Amino acid sequence: MRVVFGLIADSAEISEHGKLNIMGVFSSIRASAFPAVHPKMCLVIRFEVLSVEFGVEKDLRIALVGPSGKEAVAVEGKFKVNLDDPSATIPLMVEHDQIIQWNDVTFPEAGGYAFHVLVQGDPKGSVPLTLLKMDAPS
Repeated sequence: MRVVFGLIADSAEISEHGKLNIMGVFSSIRASAFPAVHPKMCLVIRFEVLSVEFGVEKDLRIALVGPSGKEAVAVEGKFKVNLDDPSATIPLMVEHDQIIQWNDVTFPEAGGYAFHVLVQGDPKGSVPLTLLKMDAPS
């Protein structure tokens, strides 16, 4: 299993036809004061899953790490990829999308952050996010 891509957006969903719909992709947030709270963002991750991993439950951990190396927040869960049609020819791999919505995340300081993605405790990728300090409007 590997991460094909990861990004941060205002919203994302997977349609009833399996299409990934993403709106408002961003890689930085501006704030006039810290700590800063961001009301809502979606972390979108596309995994490439090999056929030997189909039906196998995996541990997923995503940690938002700040500029000082300290975790700001983390989530953990389990997931498994099943074939939609078990009678179909088994492909060598499939793509599997995960969307994790984060609400009211507090960023203690400006600087470089990253969402670290771990599956079964192994690092699979990271998604960077920069918090910029901007001058307050006068």
